[in-house]
Amino acid sequence: MERNINDYTDGFRLKYEQFVNTSDAAEAEGLWDEAEYGEMEGYFFSIIMGVILHLIKADGTVDEEEVDYLNRNFGYSYTVGEVVDLYDSMGEEIERNWLENAKAGLELLRKMDEELAREYLELLSQICDIISISDREAEEAEVEELRRLYRAV
Repeated sequence: MERNINDYTDGFRLKYEQFVNTSDAAEAEGLWDEAEYGEMEGYFFSIIMGVILHLIKADGTVDEEEVDYLNRNFGYSYTVGEVVDLYDSMGEEIERNWLENAKAGLELLRKMDEELAREYLELLSQICDIISISDREAEEAEVEELRRLYRAV
């Protein structure tokens, strides 16, 4: 049976919530260097949002369906214009660091806890699935960026 986009977003929300809870526990146990990296949830949220925004914008456009699923996953109410504005305000930083940030986050997690690293990889994988499915027909630029992410992590 083929999964639809709602299955992916529901699965992502559950995995993200689990990741946040596990991160909170790791932070409480002193496994995370909050002085150096800030709050763990915020650190990984910014990486995940950078990946999402990069992949959404990889084909040069922001589609309504992509924004709808971004909103569903995080409880936002962005319009396409607001996502474009958000990307425009942070796009240079995202483009310069999205892939390196994703890799650095994985390396930190692997040093701390292999289970957390696995959960993080699953989140990144689900993001890729959601973005490619929400576009209905992924452009070659998006497919190449998905490949780059998979190779990097």
